[in-house]
Amino acid sequence: MNNSDNKISHVEFDATEALAAANIAFKSMLENSPFGIYAVDADFKIALVSKGAQNVFKNIRPLIGRDFAEVLRCIWPEPTVENLIEIFRHTLKTGEPYNAPAITERREDIDEIQTYDWKVDRLTLPDGRLGVVCHFYDLSEREKYDAILRQSEETLKLGISVAGLGIATIDYLTDTISLDEAAANLFQLPSNISIKRNLLHNRFHSDDAPGLLLEIAGVMSPLSNGLLSVEHRIMLPDGTVRWVSARKRIAFENREGTVRPISGLLVLRDITQMKDVQKLLQERETRFRGTFENAAVGVAHVGLDGGWLIVNDKLCSILGYSREELTSKTFQEVTYAEDVAIDLAHVGEMLEGNIKTYSMDKRYLRKDGQLIWAGLTVSLQRGSNGEPLYFISVVRDISQRVLATEDLRESRAHMHHAAQSAKLSYAVLDLEKNEVKASDNHDMVMGFAINGIVEGAAISEVTKVFLDHVVEGDRRRVEETLLQELRGSIVPTIEYRVLGDDGKERWIETRSNIQAGEHGRHTKIFTTYIDITEQRKAEERIRLLMYEVNHRAKNLLAVVQAVARQTAKSEDPETFVERLSDRIAGLAASQDLLVLKEWKGIETADLVRAQLGGFWDQMGTRISFGGPELQLLPAAAQYIGMALHELATNALKYGSLSNLTGTVKIIWELMGESKDIFSMSWVEQGGPAVNPPTSHGFGQKVIIQMVQSSLNGSAEIDYLPSGLVWRLQSPTSTTLT
Repeated sequence: MNNSDNKISHVEFDATEALAAANIAFKSMLENSPFGIYAVDADFKIALVSKGAQNVFKNIRPLIGRDFAEVLRCIWPEPTVENLIEIFRHTLKTGEPYNAPAITERREDIDEIQTYDWKVDRLTLPDGRLGVVCHFYDLSEREKYDAILRQSEETLKLGISVAGLGIATIDYLTDTISLDEAAANLFQLPSNISIKRNLLHNRFHSDDAPGLLLEIAGVMSPLSNGLLSVEHRIMLPDGTVRWVSARKRIAFENREGTVRPISGLLVLRDITQMKDVQKLLQERETRFRGTFENAAVGVAHVGLDGGWLIVNDKLCSILGYSREELTSKTFQEVTYAEDVAIDLAHVGEMLEGNIKTYSMDKRYLRKDGQLIWAGLTVSLQRGSNGEPLYFISVVRDISQRVLATEDLRESRAHMHHAAQSAKLSYAVLDLEKNEVKASDNHDMVMGFAINGIVEGAAISEVTKVFLDHVVEGDRRRVEETLLQELRGSIVPTIEYRVLGDDGKERWIETRSNIQAGEHGRHTKIFTTYIDITEQRKAEERIRLLMYEVNHRAKNLLAVVQAVARQTAKSEDPETFVERLSDRIAGLAASQDLLVLKEWKGIETADLVRAQLGGFWDQMGTRISFGGPELQLLPAAAQYIGMALHELATNALKYGSLSNLTGTVKIIWELMGESKDIFSMSWVEQGGPAVNPPTSHGFGQKVIIQMVQSSLNGSAEIDYLPSGLVWRLQSPTSTTLT
């Protein structure tokens, strides 16, 4: 054998690696040990603490390097601290270990009684000095569990007694049953005696006995493990029927290959009351299910996360989903996006306990994409300890109502606009509450304000302000009418004038209606107010125009006569009829223009042509006119046209158009620095000698007074030797469009 064969393989020992491994193992023990471990050096400074010890020392930080006695005083009372210090000093000095199982003391830092298993040893610290190490185990939790276990055992015994459980033992060898007192009382049999089994079976209710005997027969086989649990009825001698819960355990023996039952234990409990409660609950469940499923509204249970838990058919119909589809979604998924935040805000308030229920109108998105409105009412079901379980949601389809409401709102808006346009207002006098409420456009229609009348003001206060604004000439009549209404006699319609806060006079038409309450007593007066100022003005204009029509008719006949005479003088008999017809047609055209324009804005030149249309053949020769293109306002066109007609008629009768040589010149223009004055002049020349009239008729009133008042301007006539001159000046604001 050579030397190479004699070599022995070996592994060299690395002390450094071994020490490192030991340190790792030691640190792992400190971190994971169920025991608390800490070391104290010779100066009684804490040198080492395990994770378990840190948990016991709780919030005392830091631990390493702190005075051991100082730390102990944060936890234990002074006598205990002194005792522990003495133990540690003794072990450090002598090396004798100390073991104190189950030390129980009240901790001062958490004010609880704690129990610890202590063991103290001496050790050599890494720096070579001696120290003391303490191993301890917290027994407090085990003590608590032991106490709970003992209490549970006592509670179990008490529960069995209170529950009224009966115990029966069966001897299959003698075919007898022994009953304790509770079991005997249940079957109304003598207690603490043995009876034949068939006597107990005879107590079974006839409807339950066959099935029960089959179950018992099956349990008699050892393959069934001998355990039977059944509920059945028993018929007692007094005719009472009771429900019994029975749990049976049977023991078997195997003798010479034959298996047979030898004994059994039967635990009995009277569950009649429980069965009655179950029946009642079933009936309630049936009623609830019927109500839930057949409700005319959607009903659902919704989870705290918003998921649909159970839903009825009506809700599925409203939202267009099947039950399976809907219960796979959350209410957020089928809610219109703009309404989700509002809904969730209410949910949060309910979960925090600020509200018990909430209702809101919201929009859902049906499966087919249709948007519907629903009235939602939600309540929160809580458990016995107050914790939230689920939401109960009731959903009503109110789409038609919302559409009707929108239509009503739109209709009200239309009515409001109509009332505004018609200048219609109303007020309600509540005789029982002694207050008056009016529509919000009352001040606009009446022209004056009454404080608080929209919200409600006292009748006497409203009446005073109202009568103060009635024109003095109408006040007595209005006051008498109001007194009649307050006494219950209604005057159907009354018209009167009021002076508004803006200084304008308005005509108001009032209609009233009485509302009667119980026993026919008058309770409310409903009154409408209509501003009929324009109607009154229109009526006044119609009366004036009717008078003017009558006057124009007379003048027109005179014009026709004058035209006929002038025509006869200047034309030969053969052309007389043709010329006369043309001139009369010109007069008719002038009248037609006024009618066709409906007294709306008319160009000044068109108005002149219409009024002097009968002299069309003299236009540019004997009659001339000119000025800028200016559109006259309806009222201005009306009164200026009437003046021109009167001037033309007078000129034809007495002035420059009454002969064959006279002329008329009509000029209009804008004057003033801002061109805000309208000026028109009528100048006659070449006619007969002019003499001022000795009296003034309607024509003079039209030419001067009516034009001045209607245009807020000035008009004047000069009777010059050369001919009549008429001048008009008025603001453009009242004359031109």
